[in-house]
Amino acid sequence: IIVQTPYNKYISLNGIYFSVYGTRLIDGGICNNNIISHNTIKGYDSVWCYTIQMMGNNNLAINNTVSGGSIGISSAGTNNQIINNTIHATETGISAGTQNKIIGNIINLNDNAIGISASSNNCTIKNNTITTTNRPWISVSSSNNLIENNIITTQTGYGISIEKSSTNNNISNNTINTQSTGIFFKQQSIKNKPTNNTLINNNIDTTSLDRKSVV
Repeated sequence: IIVQTPYNKYISLNGIYFSVYGTRLIDGGICNNNIISHNTIKGYDSVWCYTIQMMGNNNLAINNTVSGGSIGISSAGTNNQIINNTIHATETGISAGTQNKIIGNIINLNDNAIGISASSNNCTIKNNTITTTNRPWISVSSSNNLIENNIITTQTGYGISIEKSSTNNNISNNTINTQSTGIFFKQQSIKNKPTNNTLINNNIDTTSLDRKSVV
């Protein structure tokens, strides 16, 4: 199901796509107040494929089974909710927009894939179970997010990566199992660095003695 995309030759690659773009036949416009529920969607293995894409506000993706595609579920709007989905993707499990709620999802990923990417502010990321190999399970480059009660299992990837000028994030009660760094704070430059973030009651198990829990 595709709505209003200019990339006509790639239309068949997507699963469900709410698009703001127009074509010669239809006008563009944001897609608000929709529910995507109880679908089973297999996306094409391509960087052009977003298996579910929500360009709009106040949308709900709940109880879907999503596999394949570059991004499992992508949200480019405000107040969208992504709840209780089962996701397997090749690059990113969930990409979150502003004030999104990412709750109760089960995410299994290929090598070098990111579990949840939060580059917008004021998100709630909680009660998700994420399994991956080499990349950060939860990657945050934004502020005022709540990240709690997630279960994260990886081999050589970071459990949670806090990057750029991320500030005022609350990271609490997460369970992280990794052979690498549990929670990683990444400074891009002297001025572009994480500040004023709070870590409370996280359970981090790094099974290799030469690794660190928090850097």
